[in-house]
Amino acid sequence: MNKLKCKDVFKDVLFDFDDSSPICALSSLIVEGETNAELYKILVTDKETLTIDYLLNRYDRIMSPLWVRLFEHYDDLEDTSKRIADVIKMKYLFGWNKLAEALFSDYNPIENYNMKENRKTDFEEHTVTDSSETVTNKYSGFNTDEMKDVSKSETEGDIDTTKTDTGTSANNELTRSGNIGVTTSQQMIESEYNLRKKNLLDLIYKNIDTILFIDYYC
Repeated sequence: MNKLKCKDVFKDVLFDFDDSSPICALSSLIVEGETNAELYKILVTDKETLTIDYLLNRYDRIMSPLWVRLFEHYDDLEDTSKRIADVIKMKYLFGWNKLAEALFSDYNPIENYNMKENRKTDFEEHTVTDSSETVTNKYSGFNTDEMKDVSKSETEGDIDTTKTDTGTSANNELTRSGNIGVTTSQQMIESEYNLRKKNLLDLIYKNIDTILFIDYYC
């Protein structure tokens, strides 16, 4: 098996930015909307810069047995790069996407508690009906328990049956946020620092290296 070097394979296509480059072939497989926006920008929008940076820094590396076998089979640089790109996407794109979501997410690095509670009260229609009342005054005579009517009065009220609070509602929102004390702010800042030290591009390069070149150069 021939030991081809990167500079032997990609010398003539480095600045063409077509699918003959494994980076450009990979870019053609990335679908917008299914990939983190920042990762999409790196792999697709900036693919020309990415190609130059990646290949020029690996010019003396020896191509992997997988790449060589595919190249011998297809006898075409573009077809080989597309097949390699398929393998790279299958193995690593999911992990890249998840890391990009974590690295580029918008959050408060010293806040580990955030709760929002919404309570909605709906006021339903209700009515008040007409009413009437009869009041009878009674008394009992001397030395008897029998009650006799003395007077009787009756009151009637003409009350409008009007609606109240029909179709209205009230919203109450309660928000709590901050640090609940399980982790100190200092520890959270340190964790944030360690997270931001992770370079997504370095990980992408390292993963591609494992497919494109022999192991001891990766």
